Amino acid sequence: MKKILLIVLFCYAEKVFPQHFNTGKFDAHEYGKELVATNLSLVADKNLCELGEMINVHIRITVVPGEAAPEVFNYDFRDPADAPWKIGDFKIISGGATVVMSDGNTAQIKMPVKMTTDKAVVVQVLLTPVSKQFQQVQLFTTIYLEDHPNVFYFHCPPFGIENEKYVIEQNNGMEGGIENIQKNATAKKNTQTKAAQTKLAQKMVVAEMMSAGYDLGALTSNARAMYVKEQNITTITLTGDKVEMANGKLASAKRSFMINISFPGSATGSYTIKSKPEITAAIVFPLMGKTCSCQDDPAEKQRREEAREKGPTCFGGTISIYKYDKKTKLIEGSIAANLEGADNANIIYGNLYGKFSVKLAN
Repeated sequence: MKKILLIVLFCYAEKVFPQHFNTGKFDAHEYGKELVATNLSLVADKNLCELGEMINVHIRITVVPGEAAPEVFNYDFRDPADAPWKIGDFKIISGGATVVMSDGNTAQIKMPVKMTTDKAVVVQVLLTPVSKQFQQVQLFTTIYLEDHPNVFYFHCPPFGIENEKYVIEQNNGMEGGIENIQKNATAKKNTQTKAAQTKLAQKMVVAEMMSAGYDLGALTSNARAMYVKEQNITTITLTGDKVEMANGKLASAKRSFMINISFPGSATGSYTIKSKPEITAAIVFPLMGKTCSCQDDPAEKQRREEAREKGPTCFGGTISIYKYDKKTKLIEGSIAANLEGADNANIIYGNLYGKFSVKLAN
């Protein structure tokens, strides 16, 4: 009878009070051991993930301390002897994901690299009661899968940006080939307003400039790459204005951003930021007037150290290029980097990681 009353108490309180998540350890002596069995759940960092992404799942416990609002804790007891259940192995029930590691109430899960039929991953964990007072409990959580060619994550609390996800839907750039642009511009010249004529004239200029081996559509796309032969550098630029997710939850906010990545040469490989001056990464928020970037030159770093001057303190990271196909004009890769910026004259840091698949304009 006591167990039934506890469940009713929780259901009523959940409707009246909002729940508060507490990252501290649960103290059974403070809240009362009789409230331990109120509610258990298996929760993922996010329930909408990209293929190959790494996430964490946690076991959580909800308690109702008297007349106060319900509180949610990670299943982590200040005194381990108070824990009413023993945590078993985390298992993947469906979806082809992998349990990378588990530690107490948390497991790190790597999503599959190929899309599954159900487009979802189901994780299970079994809790075995320590005493006969409680029953065995199975907890499940479902993570839904997505596969975007261009997706990035950025975390920089000083900028008010916390674990934001950006999905760049690549457009095809300027429509039509060079000949079509010139033909359409000439045909419409006498029937358009002055502003429209100016726009068409600009297109004609661009078309003429691009006639020397450039892909106009790729060059004017919001996700593109260019190789500069004189400097032997490939530069990737991606722009967007939508926040897809924030802290693992769907978002609808607008935030204009531009991501720039550069590396030497025109081939696949792994490039370490700060090992060469031409290996760079940056994210710019034009409307906010904020930038985070990282690059360095080992020779310049040595000079600074000898002169006791300060330089960039960002950790850098890695730019990985998996495909650099000059025939199909496609570059694919990923980045994981720690970047540096400034906020009110203070040095701040932001973490950028993601993957890209962009057209090569030349």
